[in-house]
Amino acid sequence: MRLSLERATRRCEDVPGSMIKSTSHILAIVVVASLLFGCGRASFAQTRDAKLPHSMKGYELYSWKSRGEWQFSLVIGTNRLKTFSEVSSSKIRVRGVRALERMLNQLAKGEDLTWSAGMVPRTVLPPGQIVDEVKSYCEKRGIVLRVNHRGARRPQLPI
Repeated sequence: MRLSLERATRRCEDVPGSMIKSTSHILAIVVVASLLFGCGRASFAQTRDAKLPHSMKGYELYSWKSRGEWQFSLVIGTNRLKTFSEVSSSKIRVRGVRALERMLNQLAKGEDLTWSAGMVPRTVLPPGQIVDEVKSYCEKRGIVLRVNHRGARRPQLPI
């Protein structure tokens, strides 16, 4: 073991001092740059409006009227039916169309959004004027909105 330590010491002594300094400087620059870029991304993300992540199954929009005001919630799409307590949680619901628009601003352009009424008990669509207003807003933002009516008649295909 001692022999290899001596060899290593001799090898380091053979390397010119300027090369060691250059390597140390390059290493220091790489470390500092990595830290700066990493911190820069974190601070940039915190200053921008937070965006919701893309969802493979899109997002689901629910609406209902409570105490004379329209309530909305936006949840990540899944293959299961949700309960009213899930979609009406105070953590995810907003009151009014303006608040819904602020929530929709979190979605990326091209995101799929399904607005379901009746699939979850007590959820209903608001009057047509509000539905049209939300449709128009989604269209302007590039959000692909589909409105589903529970029990809506679908055209029958000829046999």
